[in-house]
Amino acid sequence: LSRLSPEMTALIGEELRGARPERLGDAVTALSSALRAMFIDPRPVQAAIAGAPASALVLWGDEDQLVTRITLEDLLRRRPDWELRVFEGYGHLLPVEMPDEYARTVGAWLGVDQP
Repeated sequence: LSRLSPEMTALIGEELRGARPERLGDAVTALSSALRAMFIDPRPVQAAIAGAPASALVLWGDEDQLVTRITLEDLLRRRPDWELRVFEGYGHLLPVEMPDEYARTVGAWLGVDQP
């Protein structure tokens, strides 16, 4: 969060303060599903990745504390047709941490003209 503007930090805080505890059950379900897919039985996710009919652009910040370099290497070994772009000095939330560069990078990959 240290790279976020004060405005973005305030917005995130406002959103968290307005969170509805009664919906926590849904969040726990989503989190447990994601953890299961990543650590307990990754085969369905790996099969989906292997069977994806399109190439992909994988953007990664080298200070990401959630997705490791080992995870990326495994992904790219499975899908050598996928393109990796590494952003030094950034973490897991690239669209929030560097929105302009993120948009330019994705737009260029998609072939979208940008002002």
